[in-house]
Amino acid sequence: MFTENEVESLDISCPTPALLPGGVFCQAFGRTRTASRLEVRATWSSSNTGVATIDNAPGPSHVAMVLGRTAGETVVTGSLRGLSARATVVFLPPRS
Repeated sequence: MFTENEVESLDISCPTPALLPGGVFCQAFGRTRTASRLEVRATWSSSNTGVATIDNAPGPSHVAMVLGRTAGETVVTGSLRGLSARATVVFLPPRS
């Protein structure tokens, strides 16, 4: 077991590209001195809420649903105790 205070770095993983309508799940992983890829509860944000928003209710979670609103890209950020990690998520228009 570990505590979030032991986490020294943070990584996030988001599948991309994604087709509209829809969304993707991003995951947060922390690293400690002795272990890597531990699920951690991050706070999530999107740099371009016109393209995608984050369903982060009811609070920090190791998984966030990134909901596409329109075609484009956004940078998703996961944060934990002053640590942060970013991933670009691209949403493509629906196929005709």
